[in-house]
Amino acid sequence: INEPQVDFAVDTADIQIGPEGGVHTIKVTSSEDWIASTQQPWITISPANGRGTAECKVIIDSTLKWNDVREGQVHIKAGKNSQTFTVAQKGFEYQIIPSNTEMKISDYAALGNRSFEIKVKANVDFKVEVPDHAINWLKPKKTALTLDRDARPREVTVKFNWEINSIPNERIAEVKFVPVKDVQVPINDGLKVVQKAALPIPVGTVEGD
Repeated sequence: INEPQVDFAVDTADIQIGPEGGVHTIKVTSSEDWIASTQQPWITISPANGRGTAECKVIIDSTLKWNDVREGQVHIKAGKNSQTFTVAQKGFEYQIIPSNTEMKISDYAALGNRSFEIKVKANVDFKVEVPDHAINWLKPKKTALTLDRDARPREVTVKFNWEINSIPNERIAEVKFVPVKDVQVPINDGLKVVQKAALPIPVGTVEGD
């Protein structure tokens, strides 16, 4: 006796995803009850069971690992039919990423207003280097960077205090974020600070008697 043909399909191949994780939607088609499972705690399937055609979300957590790739399998089974696919997630590279790569500031402001802040996302501690020609007018102060999640980046605030520009030319400082330890940082942006030129002081005309 021939068993009835069961319609079953999963419209996905293996999933490749970055270290931040994310959500990948798949479609399951089955004429009988199906169930999805995985042995990896960093992968979640929702819903994990159903009947008929349904969309499932494969939810992948952010990794804590460095460059290594971690893999996990997802199994979807309906009766005697099944399909397995692999989720491959790459680890984090070293990175130092400021929220802004260029800041434009005025030539003058009241004393309490001569500063700005940026956020920097990093997974390696760093120091802020201002070029020698700008250290007299641009002074950075970084809060402590707490790296409590292995390779997962954390955010830190860098505050810059600046001095008045009294010359009629703009000033430019190319600020660098330099890792404290000797590692290669493939994702590492700097910060360009451009200060407006001072307004020229008009020369008055003095008339003779």
